[in-house]
Amino acid sequence: MALLGLGQQLAAQHLRLNGYGGYTFADKISFSGYGYDDAKLEDSPHYGFGLEVEVRPLTAVEIYYQWQPTTGRLLGALSSYETDVTVSYLMLGGLRYAGKEKVKGFGGLMVGAAFFNSEDVDATKLGVGL
Repeated sequence: MALLGLGQQLAAQHLRLNGYGGYTFADKISFSGYGYDDAKLEDSPHYGFGLEVEVRPLTAVEIYYQWQPTTGRLLGALSSYETDVTVSYLMLGGLRYAGKEKVKGFGGLMVGAAFFNSEDVDATKLGVGL
């Protein structure tokens, strides 16, 4: 009996598969070490998708993946180093909708992991999205 009730509840929820695309502008951070002063990720397009589950009217939970192929540079006074970098995000978040049936605005908060991969370095950092 409990399984039947759970199945009916899941069937009543709405599932959405969302596709994303955009452009990320270059950014530079101070990086002191190994003879370099700054680290820079070049601007590039990013792509992703999310699976969204409506848990209540106008409220949803989403698992989100984004992928950004770019170029990374270490910049120093005497030398520089360049490599291909992939930045990926795997996030879990909550969304809240507002508006009419045809046009809805939304906002949310996500938390997860950011993965930086190149031929020389692999790093995982905390990821937060707003």
